[in-house]
Amino acid sequence: MQRMNPDRYRVPLMAALCLFGVLAFAAIAQAASVPISGGAKGGNYERWAHNLAGLMKGQGFAPTVMTSKGAVENLARVKDGSAAVGWVQGDTLMANGADGVEILGTLGTECAFLVGRTDGKVRDEDDLQDDNGQTIAAVGPRGSGSQTTWAYMGQLEEDYKRSAAQYVGGTRAMGKLMAGQVDAMLFVTAPGNLDHRLIAAVNGNEKLEFLDVDDGDLNDKLPSGQPVYTFESVVVEKGTFSDTEVETICTPVLAVAKVDADDAILDELANILVGNIAAVTR
Repeated sequence: MQRMNPDRYRVPLMAALCLFGVLAFAAIAQAASVPISGGAKGGNYERWAHNLAGLMKGQGFAPTVMTSKGAVENLARVKDGSAAVGWVQGDTLMANGADGVEILGTLGTECAFLVGRTDGKVRDEDDLQDDNGQTIAAVGPRGSGSQTTWAYMGQLEEDYKRSAAQYVGGTRAMGKLMAGQVDAMLFVTAPGNLDHRLIAAVNGNEKLEFLDVDDGDLNDKLPSGQPVYTFESVVVEKGTFSDTEVETICTPVLAVAKVDADDAILDELANILVGNIAAVTR
């Protein structure tokens, strides 16, 4: 009986193993890392980030989702390269500088809601531009969407700086407004979100009212030519025969990336954020 020569099979086996290793390494190398800077846990921004991650993973990338404090932190991460993409409001982008940043798409809109007391010092947006010692509470800490909106409003209309600002949480801000410790409050959320706790609280209190924000100086454009703010009539309360609306400013929520990021990643992000945006924001 002829003996089997083990060397006869050793070389093909080693070659097959090497080929498998090369293919495995190539597959790993192909799965480029895509860090996505989203938002606070349980919020829209975090949900959108996870939706995008699922779509990117299906295209052979290796996405990770990072929670964040909001748009300001998202923009900082994109600029320093620790995130490939992040969600940023249009006014946040302009207030913090758009240099080195590419806009890949628009995910939605957020609007500013100004609230005053029916018997208070601020009954109209113009009252915020007077020298009457008025104070406004921008809901949220420094770096939040409301704080950034108020700061950018002051860049476009210098007279807003005549109002002193406090930066406190939503419940505290409303308590201060009711107690007369501040004369107005400003918060930012998506239009049509009538279940938002602050919108519902204002509608449920006859001593509080929404105020129009329609100063013509709040007019600027993004690098893309898109307006930073649009002036819109936003429903704040549904009625039996007619709805209650407020005139206010709204800003786009943008997906931004670093302009010198990997081309393959940028191309796929653009494909999704332009062609399949509904799957991201669902």
